[in-house]
Amino acid sequence: MEIVDYQKEIKELKKTNRIIQKQLERSEADRVKLEETNEKKEYLLRKVIAELKEYQNNLQERSHELEMMLFNLQIMQNKMSSLGSIVADVAHEINNPVGFIAGNLTPAQEYIQNLLNLIDLYQESYPQTSQQIKETIKLMDLEYIREDLPKLI
Repeated sequence: MEIVDYQKEIKELKKTNRIIQKQLERSEADRVKLEETNEKKEYLLRKVIAELKEYQNNLQERSHELEMMLFNLQIMQNKMSSLGSIVADVAHEINNPVGFIAGNLTPAQEYIQNLLNLIDLYQESYPQTSQQIKETIKLMDLEYIREDLPKLI
């Protein structure tokens, strides 16, 4: 080979070397960009993981609170059920005497009216009464009782 051929080949090799050098520089720049992108992605991933852990902790706390609320509601439900039974028992205990009284009011009014009519008959049949009976009628205020007793019942 001749010198010209060598020089030509050297020129080609230099040119190829420059091209490879440029590619190497571009590859290095791409590598740096990729590392930066990778670091950003890792940072974001760590941030997302931390947020997820925080959400998980919050969710566990909320779950615990809800379990406690459910437990308290069950206790309140049991109390309300017991209270309902007690109220029903009390209502039954009240209704029995009230029913008894309500059922006997009409006959009691009739008895009272009969007794007042009987007193009227006695006063008509025996207009002259003893002093003791007159005093007792006055003392007990029979006229007031005649008016008030039916209203009272």
